[in-house]
Amino acid sequence: MVFSEAKWNKGAEFQQVVKGSAALGFTTVAPMLRDAYDLFIRPLIEELTDVIDTAYKEDNPSPLQSELIRLAQRANANLAMWYGFSELNMTLSSTGFTRTESDSSRSLYKYQERELRESYKEKGFNALDDLIFFFEKNIADFPEFRETKCYLESRTMLVPGASLVSEYLPINRSRLIFLRLKPHILFVEKTKLPALIGVDILSEVAANRNDNADMKYTKLLALLQPVIINFAAARLIMASGSLTDRGLYYTSIIGGMSGNDEEQKPANMEQIAMQAKLLNADAEEYLQRANLFIKSNFPALYAGNSKDTFRVNNDGRKIFWA
Repeated sequence: MVFSEAKWNKGAEFQQVVKGSAALGFTTVAPMLRDAYDLFIRPLIEELTDVIDTAYKEDNPSPLQSELIRLAQRANANLAMWYGFSELNMTLSSTGFTRTESDSSRSLYKYQERELRESYKEKGFNALDDLIFFFEKNIADFPEFRETKCYLESRTMLVPGASLVSEYLPINRSRLIFLRLKPHILFVEKTKLPALIGVDILSEVAANRNDNADMKYTKLLALLQPVIINFAAARLIMASGSLTDRGLYYTSIIGGMSGNDEEQKPANMEQIAMQAKLLNADAEEYLQRANLFIKSNFPALYAGNSKDTFRVNNDGRKIFWA
């Protein structure tokens, strides 16, 4: 983790990235910080955790190292608060678990707890994206990043991250939403798109994803990305929910006396279907643009357009479709 008792300074180190009290002791949050680092940061950047550890131990870190430490601490602290939120509100003693309260302070209301946890979660996962972007931007200084799974994956996926999705959908660069979209993006890339434009042209695009590639491949990739994103979003919307041992449920917030009640119930399928239909329609429009580009620039690889099936030359003929 990127915090230590030696640098804690009555919580000042922690307060640089997450609001907290000076009374917050290092031993209170250390287990959660360590868990968050090992569960979310280390698997993502792998060997680069050694680079972060080295930078953190420097007495006079360079500006680049200081920025790296700040980003890592922001991700570590927010994810720790989200992941260990319940533990912070309880005390474990010889008599078991007790709720932490005092005469001068009270526990949060239910809606405050929910909103705070969601805030920590969103900030933490978005900070992971910022950390990845930092390594990508400074890859010359961190060549180890080229060996990580997340980098290699980004070079194979046609839609590599939340920032790109945000250009077409209002997700505010949310890594959480991107992680939910990811299985659907991969499905569209591997199954739906090859059937729509052809395997050969997709292979050409994949083989020419580098800085020295012809610009027409870069332009085609930019045309295909919104096709993938919108088809994937439509699939996610239709599938959104939590799979439990009692079936598939959707979470919604219902109004109560305090406006803070939460209930799990099936979503309105009519509204879901309408939104999915709009996304699929947008994907089809982007697909038409991509097909026109392929037809003009890659005629030998053009697989045809399914909508042209019924567009035949009927001059001097009496062909009709029944």
